[in-house]
Amino acid sequence: MPTIFSQLAAISQMLLHPHFIFDGPNKPSFKKDEDHLHCSRGPPLLEKHFQELLDVFGFGWHKVG
Repeated sequence: MPTIFSQLAAISQMLLHPHFIFDGPNKPSFKKDEDHLHCSRGPPLLEKHFQELLDVFGFGWHKVG
């Protein structure tokens, strides 16, 4: 099973510049998907560390809401 780091490393070798979008504090309780409603959010510390990894790889990210 690939790690987040190895996935980001693979993306960094592609001819693209990804931009990640995180839900902010005003995100809806549920989001509609094609098949079901879902809502997922990791622990704040996990989100913070993921954002730090994105910075290390030079990927863009921002938080909405």
